[in-house]
Amino acid sequence: MLRDLEGIHAALLDAYKAVLLLDGIDLDAMTELGDSPTRHLQI
Repeated sequence: MLRDLEGIHAALLDAYKAVLLLDGIDLDAMTELGDSPTRHLQI
């Protein structure tokens, strides 16, 4: 069951990245920059 969920997650993430690329947003390139916050900041 966990493998199925991981497979679904991978497929959805790939599809989401493809849709973003159609709009000119390269999510993989953004994560390589390292400028985006990756943790929760306290308000």
